Amino acid sequence: MNIYEDHSAWIKSLAADSTITGTAEMINVAPSTLTRYLKRNNNKLSADYIIRISLAYGKDPLLSLVETGKVPPEYMDAKPPTAEEKKQLLREMFEALDNQ
Repeated sequence: MNIYEDHSAWIKSLAADSTITGTAEMINVAPSTLTRYLKRNNNKLSADYIIRISLAYGKDPLLSLVETGKVPPEYMDAKPPTAEEKKQLLREMFEALDNQ
């Protein structure tokens, strides 16, 4: 898996014909807006842009966040909590509220 420091390079890696202009249009943003955003932020995108772009290209948003350095790679192996873990968390939250 590549980690892209330059998010415009990440955009270009999503599809053979992907461009900043085409990508901006896919997510309903003016191309000049996306270009200015990248320039203003040293070719870094916000997590919101990364998610929107990855969904537009049919890519996994979590993988895209990892590839762009927004989320550490170890989170790819994170599993959702089980029903029992959710119940335990709720019990702990209610106990904390009762003790206030």
